[in-house]
Amino acid sequence: MFEDLSQSGAVGIKGEEKGMSDQPKISVIVPFYNAERYLKQCLDSLQKQTYSNFEALLINDGSIDQSYQIAAEYAKVDERFNCDYTN
Repeated sequence: MFEDLSQSGAVGIKGEEKGMSDQPKISVIVPFYNAERYLKQCLDSLQKQTYSNFEALLINDGSIDQSYQIAAEYAKVDERFNCDYTN
C-alpha cells in the first residue's frame, strides 16, 4: 500500500512522489546551557541535514558563556533557526 521513497528524496503513497513543499514541517528543539564548546557542532549538523523542511527552536536556559551569541548568529543567517532566551 505504501512505499518508502526516501531514497529518491520523497516519501509518499506508492507511485506518488511528493515535492519538498508537500513534506511535513518538523520542529527540532535544542535546549542549551553553557554549551559554547559543543553548540556550533550541533547547529552545523542541523544545517547539513538533507531534510530541510524543519524549524530549529534554540532555547537558551540562562547561559553565562557565549552560547546565546552563537545561537543568535545561526538565527540571523538561517531562517529555519529561532533563538529564545529564558531566565
